[in-house]
Amino acid sequence: MKLLMAVTLILLCTSGASAYASASSSTADSTERSAWVPSYGVAGMSHSDIGVRDGVIANEDDYRHGFRYELGLGWDLSPTQLLEVRGFIPSVMQDEDRPEMPGFSAAWMLHFSERRFSPFVSAGLAYHSLDAADSGLILPDSLTGIDLGLGVAYRFTPEWFGRLTVRRNEGFNDDLRLTHYQVSLGYRFGQSPKPAPVAVPVAPAPVVQAVPVAEPVVVVLPPDHDNDGVITAADECPNTPPGMPVNARGCSPFDLAISGVTFETNSARLTPVSQNILQRVAADLSDFPDQKIEIQAHTDDRGSAAYNQQLSQRRAESVRAFLALQGLNAENLTAVGYGESTPKLSNDTAEGRAANRRVELKLLD
Repeated sequence: MKLLMAVTLILLCTSGASAYASASSSTADSTERSAWVPSYGVAGMSHSDIGVRDGVIANEDDYRHGFRYELGLGWDLSPTQLLEVRGFIPSVMQDEDRPEMPGFSAAWMLHFSERRFSPFVSAGLAYHSLDAADSGLILPDSLTGIDLGLGVAYRFTPEWFGRLTVRRNEGFNDDLRLTHYQVSLGYRFGQSPKPAPVAVPVAPAPVVQAVPVAEPVVVVLPPDHDNDGVITAADECPNTPPGMPVNARGCSPFDLAISGVTFETNSARLTPVSQNILQRVAADLSDFPDQKIEIQAHTDDRGSAAYNQQLSQRRAESVRAFLALQGLNAENLTAVGYGESTPKLSNDTAEGRAANRRVELKLLD
């Protein structure tokens, strides 16, 4: 039974790591980021107890307690699932008669919320070297076993977070167990906002001396109130923004946001309703075969910035591929994912997050 549990946990950690590597490598061309760059780091201190399964080890001097420093690195598998490895060294401040328990562990973690405060559980494997010679306790040289954890995390800023964790290590080959009470502080990489673009000064226009011209002949044309080239009487879209290309009906497919285009959760797969909308957009775009267009995809701020950047890039490429299947020239279409970097509204409300998950078209000269 113990061997089966160990193999199951190893396969779980391996499959999670493979899924992360696959997701990262699918956008390697756009992000130029290695699949194994850590998403965050943690450091903390724990109070550890040695016990046996039929009761704690009794000792009046309380030598079973030890203190340790812990360091770890983590990788995002999804907005709520993480893979984390940790290393432990004894604290230099504990008494000499306390046991020393250096070691390491690897665990899969599941958070129950993407909000600022989130409880979580973890499962994995751990190895500890046991040295209790100074305390007079006779123990095995090491303990290898299952690592189970329960805790809460709190995000102070997009980069910094804290955790309180209780973990239990159950040995495979003996009756020993370790219980750890840990407090730690973490830092998430790549969360700082991008710097604002630098304004480029524009040279003043040259002064052109006016040249007298002949009196023009005034020709009265039917009114075109939005100046799109289609007279108001035949214009089906009479309020087109200035400079926007239009078709013979006076309407433009280049509205900034393509209303109604949505995707399956945490996926770049278009919904059937979105496919119907994009078919109509493609029909309108066919009137402008030489126009170059940038397809922009945006997300809200739930999940890590790296994950949202990858998701938005895949969604923009999904829209580009669908429009190309409708007969548009793929060479004139550019897909760019902006992740959570350019919100339209605040991400603190459901309405704001819904508005920020959008697809837009931008005309390129």
